[in-house]
Amino acid sequence: NGNATAGNGTEAHGRDTSLIQSGQLAGSRIGFKGTEDLGNGLKAVFTLEYSLDLDVNTTIGAGATGVRQSFVGLSGKAGDLTLGRQYAPGYYTVAMDPTVASPALSSVDQTQAFLGSTIRAAGAARWNNSVNFKSANLGGATVQLIRGMGEIANEIEAGASTGLGVDYAVGPVAVKYVYHRAAFTQQ
Repeated sequence: NGNATAGNGTEAHGRDTSLIQSGQLAGSRIGFKGTEDLGNGLKAVFTLEYSLDLDVNTTIGAGATGVRQSFVGLSGKAGDLTLGRQYAPGYYTVAMDPTVASPALSSVDQTQAFLGSTIRAAGAARWNNSVNFKSANLGGATVQLIRGMGEIANEIEAGASTGLGVDYAVGPVAVKYVYHRAAFTQQ
């Protein structure tokens, strides 16, 4: 057409424009997970996950902005206790949305965005500097409690966030409850 938009946001007047874009319907990513058996049912765990923007190479490396999750912790009979950048309970509320892989196509995510909700997959999905406990499955029920710490000296509540998630899933029945008190937004 006469006014195509180039990948860098500039207009290519009267020219055809070809470009490569990464992860249009679902984010491209690479990740590393590991466990180490410590004995007596206790394991050390870690996850490092990065988004990949293959067309502009703005991810893994110095100054990278594509960190999705990055945490370490312990896993045992009672559940998992982890520290780092990790998903808040609201991220999991959209698990039953068939279009969740693409927030642009998800009517659930678009409605949550319109309402300004912090409980959405494309919103404040990951919280930095957080302590997270997710219980073991107890008859179909799991509980997640997360506290994201603000990083403001001498201000324990400044920038801090708290989340609670309760999931119940047995057979065809699934119910989720989420509470967020998000004082900041992080992706």
